[in-house]
Amino acid sequence: MIFVSRLRGVFVAFLVTVLCGRAAETPRVFTLDPALLLSARERAARGDPSLRPALDALRHQASAALAAPLAHVAQKPREVWAASGDPRDYVSSPRFAWPDPAKPEEGGAWIIIDGKPNTESAKLFDGPRIAAMQRHVATLSLAWWFLRDRACAERAVAWLRTWFLDPATGMNPNLEFAQSIPFSGKGNPWGIIDANAFPRVLDSVGLLADSGLWTEADETALRAWFTRFNAWLSESELGRKEALAKNNHGTFYDLLLATGASYAGDDALARRVLAAVGPVRYDRQIQADGSTPEELRRVESAMYTCWNLTGLLDLAVLAEKHGMHLWKHPANAEPALLRAGHYLVPYVAGEKPWTHGKQELKPWSPLAFFWRASLRYDDPRIVGALERHILTEARREQWEADPINLLWPRAARTAPAINASAPGDSAR
Repeated sequence: MIFVSRLRGVFVAFLVTVLCGRAAETPRVFTLDPALLLSARERAARGDPSLRPALDALRHQASAALAAPLAHVAQKPREVWAASGDPRDYVSSPRFAWPDPAKPEEGGAWIIIDGKPNTESAKLFDGPRIAAMQRHVATLSLAWWFLRDRACAERAVAWLRTWFLDPATGMNPNLEFAQSIPFSGKGNPWGIIDANAFPRVLDSVGLLADSGLWTEADETALRAWFTRFNAWLSESELGRKEALAKNNHGTFYDLLLATGASYAGDDALARRVLAAVGPVRYDRQIQADGSTPEELRRVESAMYTCWNLTGLLDLAVLAEKHGMHLWKHPANAEPALLRAGHYLVPYVAGEKPWTHGKQELKPWSPLAFFWRASLRYDDPRIVGALERHILTEARREQWEADPINLLWPRAARTAPAINASAPGDSAR
C-alpha cells in the first residue's frame, strides 16, 4: 500500500511537470516570489478549485490582450515628437495638466490641477501606449505561466521586442521628455513615474523564459537596454531630481532603478539603492503613527496611500533577494510596513471615517497590501482586518477572481512569518 501511494505521488508529480512544462525551473523574478509562482502553477495544473475563478478571469483578460494591437513610441503624430526630433524618444503629458483658463491668449500656458486627469490631451502622446504595453505584457505572460497558452507567450514577446528592441519602433532608453508640459519641449522629473510598471515587465520576462520564444539574443539586447536606462536614471538631471522625491515618486524611482540594475546584472548598484530604502523611504515616509503624509495630502489620497505602500512592499521583496531584510526595518522596533498597515486598520474596519483628500477609502482598497503583508507578518490585526472586513462574503466573487490569488496564494507560505516583537536585522 505504501509503495502504491508513493507511485501515485510520483505519477502526479510527473503529470504536473508535463502539464506545466519545465515546472521545476525557478523563474527569475524580482517583485514576485518564485516559490509561490511554482506552487500556484502546480495547483492550477491539478485543477485546484480555489484558483478557478482567478484562472477564468485571467483567460478573459488574456483574450482581450491578444486582440489588442501592438503599440510603440514611433506611432505618435509628428507634431508631438520630442524636441530631439527622434520619434523613438518617449513623450507624455502630465496627467493633471490643463490649458490655463486665465491666460487664453497664451496658447502655451498650462497649469496642474491635482485630481483632474486630462485624458483627451494624453491621447496624443505616448502615455496610453506605455500603459497598454505594461498591462498587456503582464497579462499575457501570466497566461503563459499558468495556462501554458503559447499564443499568449508569442504575443508577449512581440510586445517586448516592439517596445524595446526593434530598431524602428524601440523606445530610446530615457524618459527625458516624459510628462512635459504640452509643446514645451522639456520633460519633468515626475514623468519617470510613467515607467512604474517596468519592474513587472521584467518579472514577465522571467515568466516567459521557459517558453523557448524569448531568445538569448533578446535577453542580451534587453539587458543592454536596461544598462543604458539605469545610467540615464542615475546620471541625468531629471533622474537625480526624481531620486529626491519624498513621496510615491521616490518609492517607484528606487524600485525602477534597483529592479533594472538587478536584471542587468549590476548587483552593486541594486544593493546601493536598496541599502538606502530603509532610512530614506521607510523612515521618512512612514510616520510614528503609520501614516504617510505625502500621500494623504493628495486629492486621490486613498489611491496614492495604498499604491505607495505596495511599492514599498515590492522594495522589501526585491531587497530580500539581495540579502537585506526591509520587512524588519527598523531594527529593534515595530516594522515600518506593519506600522503602516496598523494605521489603516480602523479605516478598513469602519471605525474611523477617511477624511483625507476628496476620496473615500473603501475597505477593499488596500487589499493587495493587507493580503501580502499577512503572508509575511504573524500579526492578528492585519490578518483580522483582512479576513473580517476586506475578504467579506459580499465581495467574495471580486476577490476570488483577483490575480492576487495566483501570484500570492494565501494557502502557501514560503518564508517563516515575521514576529514583529522579535529584534530585526534590516541592515544585514
